[in-house]
Amino acid sequence: MRTILLLFDLQLKRLQFARSFQIVVVHLPAGETMTEKFGGWGPILPATPEVQDLCNKLLPQIEKKVDTNLKDLTALKYRLQSLGGGQDYRILAKSVDHYLLINIGVIKVLPTPPVAELIGAEFLPTEENPQKNGGVIKQCPFSPVCSN
Repeated sequence: MRTILLLFDLQLKRLQFARSFQIVVVHLPAGETMTEKFGGWGPILPATPEVQDLCNKLLPQIEKKVDTNLKDLTALKYRLQSLGGGQDYRILAKSVDHYLLINIGVIKVLPTPPVAELIGAEFLPTEENPQKNGGVIKQCPFSPVCSN
């Protein structure tokens, strides 16, 4: 395992060398590079309780965005993108009748608690309802997960 020291600019909320900074220690597993850890989307993973909790907290905003009352929204899979000062989640979720793609940004600025913000939510077409996304069939970023 390697240890990399990064400087996090508290005013610009990004990684760089600056006068006002806080040292952030990042532990990378052996064989993993910085480009694999930050900036790009990670692998597709099964949803965790933390991801489900994010969906539950933002459910009213998600329902407003898709203009539908969603019942039993369950996070199935997710991908994570780590950025300076936060993380972006791309979540594949299922309600009783629909599959949804939900984008959530979580801003983490010390010493305040993380703030979750809904970036977007949209229906994904299914075999039973190919027209749900306004008639536009689009590629699911979780393929082949969406077809399972």
